[in-house]
Amino acid sequence: FITSAKGILSEMPAKATGLLSFNACGDKVELGQLLAADSPAVRQKMAQQGFESRLKWNNDGWQEAGELFGHDDCCDVQVTLKQEGGSPASTWHLKVRPTLLAYAASEPNLRVALCSEHYWFERCATLVRVRDGHIVVRVDNSDEEITVDPRPKTILLAGSFRYGKGKQLVLLQEQGLKDARVEEHIAGNRHKLKLGDGEPMEVDLNETNHCVPLMASAAMFEKARIEYCKDLVEKGGTITDAITGNKLRVDEQLVRLVGELGAMDQVPAADVAKMAFDDLEWVAGLEIGLSDRVWAQGSEGCVEHIDRKGRCMVRLADGS
Repeated sequence: FITSAKGILSEMPAKATGLLSFNACGDKVELGQLLAADSPAVRQKMAQQGFESRLKWNNDGWQEAGELFGHDDCCDVQVTLKQEGGSPASTWHLKVRPTLLAYAASEPNLRVALCSEHYWFERCATLVRVRDGHIVVRVDNSDEEITVDPRPKTILLAGSFRYGKGKQLVLLQEQGLKDARVEEHIAGNRHKLKLGDGEPMEVDLNETNHCVPLMASAAMFEKARIEYCKDLVEKGGTITDAITGNKLRVDEQLVRLVGELGAMDQVPAADVAKMAFDDLEWVAGLEIGLSDRVWAQGSEGCVEHIDRKGRCMVRLADGS
């Protein structure tokens, strides 16, 4: 990280000097020096940099974060002030926040997860090489190589998986969950797996595509999942009207759709009207207007009229 302390502690005595340090597991680690405001080196920079011109760090460039950061992502720097005679006067504390933060990754075969604006764990990959301060990674189960700037918002540390021959796994494929058996560990996270009576296949195993089975088979898990979903529908299929106390079916209530993401606010209404039902989030309790797409009586429809009491006339998809 690279530190910055702009615009703070204007009340610190101009002639004060001292040691910048922090405690790491009880040991004092020296980070730099606090300079006097009237020193020649500071006077030249004071107008542009303010208080920061008084901080002389031992390392002005990138340095290891180690145990510097607290829960608030700041470094608590202790400043031991000295009097003009050299004896300690008092101790101040600076909360220093990093202006730049990056990961240092240099080991080939390091496992990482790629992040995006909308997905915290989008894809998994393996570090291939370091190039000009960036890292080149190979995306799992493909030959695609991507160059990444390794920062907290772009990558996370991913897990390494090693299984011996004969280990039973559950593998997630496009067709659903499949029972798999490890035939061979090839290298890194790559294994040769056998699915049922099919031919062996090579797979990069990661957090999102497999697990160690907790049930006898994937089919048994799928059966339990369906029963659980049915139980949810049976127990949560109705709501109680707050005024009348009557039980109402959830799938027959009038709701208005809103975008799931903030980006939906920029989608034109004409485009929303053409979007598939499953691509939209339907929400109850919002104000409904003319021409709104709604879900009523178990069917999609469009509001054609609203009377003075707020009751809606809805044209359902079947024309009724």
